[in-house]
Amino acid sequence: MHFRSTLRRIRQKNDQLSWAEHVAMICRLAVWEHAVKAHPIMGETNGDVIVYVANFARPQNIAPIVRSLLACPSIKRIIVSNNNPACDLEQWFRPTSDRITVLHYDNPQSCLMRYTHLQNIGSPIYLIVDDDVFLLPSQVEHLIAELRTDPAVPHGLVGQRWEDDHFQQGVMYEERTVDALNRIYAFTASHLAELLRLTELMKPADSSKLRAFGWCDDILLSCSVGDKPRIHDCGPIIDCPTQGKQGTAVWREDGFFASREELYKRLLTAQSSP
Repeated sequence: MHFRSTLRRIRQKNDQLSWAEHVAMICRLAVWEHAVKAHPIMGETNGDVIVYVANFARPQNIAPIVRSLLACPSIKRIIVSNNNPACDLEQWFRPTSDRITVLHYDNPQSCLMRYTHLQNIGSPIYLIVDDDVFLLPSQVEHLIAELRTDPAVPHGLVGQRWEDDHFQQGVMYEERTVDALNRIYAFTASHLAELLRLTELMKPADSSKLRAFGWCDDILLSCSVGDKPRIHDCGPIIDCPTQGKQGTAVWREDGFFASREELYKRLLTAQSSP
């Protein structure tokens, strides 16, 4: 399985990277996987966190991401959702713990549907990790601890700032507030409930815009409270080599940035209205 995953990563080179850069990313991921193996997998825990990991187009990443999460004492349950039914996830991932639940769907599921899937799974704390980012167990525990310290707002490691009517991308390795979280999200049941309310409030009536609306889940989460969400510096974050690959990365799709900025402006207007 490890060989197959490496071969798939080699073949799926990001068109924005040179071969040297691509191979370097694969090597960094291999070092990360070796480091994760030093952390023992936990059986039953006293944790109270539900983690959601969705597969969209990177089935080779699910097993190593889940392996790291299984070493986290705060995590009670891991939901693995195959949001791309065209992808045979079982060829790449099979649950190895009673803490794992795998979800399958007949139709493709959007990023926003991740939260709908969680609404019937009661938990005081939720964590969503995108399928193109790799964290050590210590980083996961650090982020969860930050949320417990300040549960009023969602927390993450990567975000965006709103400046001059546009989002500034890739804010990370800082202790600060941001206007929108990206890629890794730690939040509470109250944040989830407000996100679902905002989803119904802001959902476009035009069905042709629903796909783009589904890209905006992180913006809705980030606006689920009055204060801004926070990001933290928990050390180096390992990216998937396909993180920016055309045809794989959602953010490379036409209209991605414009649709998100349009929604954020609508949310700002709605929040400022009496």
